[in-house]
Amino acid sequence: MTQLTRHEREALESLGPGALAQPELEVSQRIVQPTPRARLDYIRFATDASRFFRGRREIGFHGENWLL
Repeated sequence: MTQLTRHEREALESLGPGALAQPELEVSQRIVQPTPRARLDYIRFATDASRFFRGRREIGFHGENWLL
């Protein structure tokens, strides 16, 4: 897992205790409608979520005493 940058750490610490709470979904929000607008909303969500990915870190298995 990668470490947060100084700017990211400060932004996370500046949040209040209830800042990360999610409101309850309405009935209309629980079912994704197969419309172009819903697809666009999902694509935007997936794009924003993909920005959290920091890349893969290779694990070096070496030595004689390691097991999977």
